[in-house]
Amino acid sequence: MPFMLLILAATTGIALWAFVHYNPGGVSPGSLLAYNLAVSAASLAAGIAVGMWLFEAASGMPGKEKLAWYLGIMAGGLVFNVVMAAAGFLRNMAVFPKSTRDPAHQEEPRF
Repeated sequence: MPFMLLILAATTGIALWAFVHYNPGGVSPGSLLAYNLAVSAASLAAGIAVGMWLFEAASGMPGKEKLAWYLGIMAGGLVFNVVMAAAGFLRNMAVFPKSTRDPAHQEEPRF
C-alpha cells in the first residue's frame, strides 16, 4: 500500500506540473487565473467528495475497516487527477482555443 500511495503522489505531481506548465500564451492573465483557480477548486472538491463517500461506504463493511481510508485516498486522488487533466485539455482546446489567442504573445511549448 505505501508503494501505491507513492505512485498516487507522483501522478498527482505530474498532473499539477502539466496543468501549470502548459498554460496557453496570448490570453488574458485574469481570465486564465480565474479558470485555473476554478478548476483547482472543482477538482479538489470532487476528489474530497468521492474520497469521503467511498471511505464512508467502505468503513461500514465488516472486516474492511482498516482499508477504508486507503480506498478513500486512492479514489479521491484519482478523481482529482482526472478532473485536473481533463480541464487542462479543455482549457487549451475549447476555452482558450489557438484561434483566439494573441499570436505576438504565444510561446513555443517547452519540454
